[in-house]
Amino acid sequence: MEQLRREVQRGVKMVVITTPGNPSGAVCPRETMEEITRLCGENNAWLVVDEAYEHFLHDGERWGTGPAGKVSAAIPRPKLHPLVFRRPHPLPDVGLVLLGLEPSPTPPIILPPSLNPYVGTPTVLPHYESPHPRLFDPFFFSRHFSPCGNSLGCPDNVIHLFTMSKSFGLAGWRVGYAVYPSWASKEMVKVQDTLPTHACTGSQKIALAALEGGVDWVKSKVSSLSRCRSAMWAAVKDMGGVMGKGSFYFLVPVPVEEDRAVDVLARRWGVLTTPGRAFGAPGHIRVSYGSLPEEQCLPAIRSLAEGLRELSNEASETQAERG
Repeated sequence: MEQLRREVQRGVKMVVITTPGNPSGAVCPRETMEEITRLCGENNAWLVVDEAYEHFLHDGERWGTGPAGKVSAAIPRPKLHPLVFRRPHPLPDVGLVLLGLEPSPTPPIILPPSLNPYVGTPTVLPHYESPHPRLFDPFFFSRHFSPCGNSLGCPDNVIHLFTMSKSFGLAGWRVGYAVYPSWASKEMVKVQDTLPTHACTGSQKIALAALEGGVDWVKSKVSSLSRCRSAMWAAVKDMGGVMGKGSFYFLVPVPVEEDRAVDVLARRWGVLTTPGRAFGAPGHIRVSYGSLPEEQCLPAIRSLAEGLRELSNEASETQAERG
């Protein structure tokens, strides 16, 4: 935190946080998030919070929005660095827009930029589609602490990124949304139009169906991962990893070169993993327990455990030969 403080005070213009994290499953504690939010506000820096795995929280990591409401009230309205935005006037509203990663000829659903989803009623502009009411259900902001997840408004230097692909298990459908200050809406829509254009109609309809599923659907899916998560941790903890509080990954140290670990686990044990260097963590592999039903996941974890034991034995034999 002290290193971050020095960098921000030195003139950093943007801080990006991913929580819950990929690949480690780390969750930024509320106190730390509050401190970072305040730090960015006091130093006129943007804070971008990537919350793709917002609903995948474990071990009681369920944060409400009550006391956190005091945080944004204590944050001064910053005079932000211009970046690509030009701020015409301060507004407490929050704007949302659906994001997609692939161009499509189908019409977009863009949520109105003049609304506050936490305390207000959406103001629908004539040329926008009406937002789905589930998007503003307090549930979606009460299970994971966000700087904007409070009843007193959102700091106007904060941008939130969400994706249905992860939080609702809709991998491959490429649909999500951003929460940002309404004064930035014009420039955000320019970026949207220039890069991804919009999500296809099919993805948007599936996203709406997921929202209509509501709290119980999400809870049941997350809780169904509990046994697989425990079994996965039992299989990897002796390798020296850390048990994350969120998402559905573990970042596991391996005793051999990571490409060899990935190759052995895939070819001999039928378990696919990702090299840690893809995430800036060489010497590790990322393992996931989020894509298989329990009856397939548990046998796969047993194979993973056997494969890791084989790699540990191989490393020990190599070390003995060199010693």
